[in-house]
Amino acid sequence: GGDFDDRVQRDFGEYLHKATGGNRAQLIVTYCQGVQCWGSYNAALRAVRLGYTNVHWFRGGIEAWQQAGLPVMSAQK
Repeated sequence: GGDFDDRVQRDFGEYLHKATGGNRAQLIVTYCQGVQCWGSYNAALRAVRLGYTNVHWFRGGIEAWQQAGLPVMSAQK
């Protein structure tokens, strides 16, 4: 939700800057749990608006990934 000039956008921009080391050509793939979630689509739009140029939206989400038999790893803490 929101717009491209809200606090979410600013916070997301800070997060992406840290995560990519400021490299706006870094590959970014957004995904959700499944096809009914649009948060990953919104995140992709926000990243593009922030100037990231290698942004991809994985529409099927983690459900489609797992159904395809592709590997899943837990995030390291």
